Amino acid sequence: MNNLPEELKEFKGIAKYDSFYYVYFLCNKEKIVYIGKTYESIRNRVIEHSKDKKFTDCYFLAFPNKDICSMKEKELIFKFKPRYNFKAKYPKVGQEIFYDDDVFKVAAIVDGYIITKAKKDRAPFAISIEEITGDSKHAST
Repeated sequence: MNNLPEELKEFKGIAKYDSFYYVYFLCNKEKIVYIGKTYESIRNRVIEHSKDKKFTDCYFLAFPNKDICSMKEKELIFKFKPRYNFKAKYPKVGQEIFYDDDVFKVAAIVDGYIITKAKKDRAPFAISIEEITGDSKHAST
């Protein structure tokens, strides 16, 4: 770091704010409800999310590399399965959805119902689009 003030050189691990990439966790009380990444301002992303997500806290991890940050975000989403990461307004065939504390792939959409793909431990099943999206006006699309 070229312009690091002499007084700060004693701090091990010090870095410039803009030299990191962030994976952030939006939490509602003690539950992770969304995981995202940003290469810019965490604050701006949190403000955007506050318009359409309910959460009480935000935590983050910093990474020095964009690729590692992206891989870690995906890994953590599939590990913790936060509900907002899988809530879709208009589910599409092939898209992943979150339901019953698990992630399922959409196989088909028929008369307002999502038909899931089979998994090793679960047969395919149907669920209403309204139940997934919370939006009754799009349930029949």
